[in-house]
Amino acid sequence: MKWLDGTTKDLVFLSQNPENHHEVILSSGRPQAVSFNPINQISLRTETVGSLRSIWQKIRDAKVEDIQTLSHGSSISVYMKDPEGNRLELYWETPWYVPQPSRIEVNLDLTDDELLSYVEQQARLREGFVPRSEWQAKMALLMASR
Repeated sequence: MKWLDGTTKDLVFLSQNPENHHEVILSSGRPQAVSFNPINQISLRTETVGSLRSIWQKIRDAKVEDIQTLSHGSSISVYMKDPEGNRLELYWETPWYVPQPSRIEVNLDLTDDELLSYVEQQARLREGFVPRSEWQAKMALLMASR
């Protein structure tokens, strides 16, 4: 793609939903003189809490440094940096919604039942806690009204 300033960039549009043209755009040409990383984070969703735990165990066993395991109430997340220093988040969505920001350290060595019980208990303490289905219904109404 040719930009207005005459430069050329390669673009890749990515989506996992056929109703969305893109959810992520990758672009070539990271500026050399930028004093900060323009990528906030890259988030990847897992299908189950078990798959999140399995990936976390492999990352931990590989001695990756600075791994964080957190609950946001709405999700359970594992954070780390890739070899280029970009922040990565692997997450599993819980059945609950909690307004953000919400950060609670969690122990992924707990069993699924123990982990989910703890995350739900902590999430219910947060103002605005609702079941995810209730939040999604509310968002669908708001989006339809626009």
